This record gives sequence, C-alpha cells and structure tokens, in this order.
Amino acid sequence: MHSSINKRIKKQAAEDKMTMAAVKDQESIQETAHLVNRTANSNQFEQSKPQITAQKTITKRLEDL
Repeated sequence: MHSSINKRIKKQAAEDKMTMAAVKDQESIQETAHLVNRTANSNQFEQSKPQITAQKTITKRLEDL
C-alpha cells in the first residue's frame, strides 16, 4: 500500500516539476518576445527620425508663410 502511495507522490512531484519547467520556459519566451519587440520599435524609431525631422521642417516653413 505504501508503495502505491509513494509512486503516486513521485509521479505527482515529477508532473509538478515538468509543469514548473514549462511555466519558466513560457516566461522566458514571453520575455524574449518583449525584448525583440522593444528592439524592433527602437530600430524603427531610429530609422524614422530623419523623416520626422523633415516633416517638422516642412510644418515650420508652412507656419512661417
């Protein structure tokens, strides 16, 4: 009887360990995706700076007319 209880406990512990590993993997994936998005947004912003500057210049010149 104790043997089957011990087996169930060990099985549950193994399942819990696998669940925790999966949760940690998922958190890691989400964090990586977040960092990739931040990097992409930053790169996109850097690439658009000259266009933003040009648009501000055009707007300023139109306002001065």
